Amino acid sequence: MSRITQTKSHHIIAFDSKGKLFNHRSMMSIESWLENSSKVLSFIDVGGHKEKQVVSSLCSFFPEYALWVVSGINKTVNTSCIELAKIFHLPLIVVITHLDKLDK
Repeated sequence: MSRITQTKSHHIIAFDSKGKLFNHRSMMSIESWLENSSKVLSFIDVGGHKEKQVVSSLCSFFPEYALWVVSGINKTVNTSCIELAKIFHLPLIVVITHLDKLDK
């Protein structure tokens, strides 16, 4: 079984001008979020190593940043995210997970 995410998911977090969080429990629809929000964050998980899916998402959602999540215990790392961030002129944020499981 592959541990690579195979699907694309999209989640939205919105805040009002006072910093109050809107989420799926506080508002009925995405339209009401957008009407009442001063800041909207959109998270798109394109999952896995499928470059075509990543490029499609970058072109259709117009991101302002790229977030690359890398497992600290994985010996092989796909670096295509770095190249795509360069091509699309996106600031790249790198998150390394599982640091607590590394040998000291």
